[in-house]
Amino acid sequence: MSKDIDIFGNRALGQDFLDCLEKKQFMFSLVISYTDTCTIPGITMAGKNPDLLAYTPPADAEFLNFGYCRCIDAIPMSPDGKPTPGLLTKTALEAASISNVVINAGSKITPKLPYFETGLDYGRNIALEPAMQPDSVTQAVEYGRMIGRTLGSFTDCLVIGETIPGGTTTAQAVLTGLGVNAKVRLIHA
Repeated sequence: MSKDIDIFGNRALGQDFLDCLEKKQFMFSLVISYTDTCTIPGITMAGKNPDLLAYTPPADAEFLNFGYCRCIDAIPMSPDGKPTPGLLTKTALEAASISNVVINAGSKITPKLPYFETGLDYGRNIALEPAMQPDSVTQAVEYGRMIGRTLGSFTDCLVIGETIPGGTTTAQAVLTGLGVNAKVRLIHA
């Protein structure tokens, strides 16, 4: 495994880490959701146009599993024509033979494939109102722990990814609300 990876910094520690990972069984969980925060102009790169924003999460999940989308006719694109980062995720998962599951944590549109359903509602626009009520936040955290523990019991390494238009902004707001001095950045592929 490490023959194809350059290690920068502490080489011995990096090599130990890679050796440890080589024997692990991985599972990828894709959390799909939606937040009305994505309707703020210029806040998200998800969705070719505002009418398609709600379709991005289920379309990403469908593409990851089928190689095509069922809820829309093409893979999600950014307004400037870049394809979904799901292309890279799908390629990496297939190259490494990593299984995946989908968790619906508040998607406005449900995917057309099997998934874990939380029953959570989608988030509201944080510029106008709280994204979720406190009891919904508590429920979301509780469900996340339950699903995480269940999935974690089937694998050595559970990797969690998300597809949420406006999710980077929402993540920054959550960290700020918790008093964490962090900067969340969206890295475009």
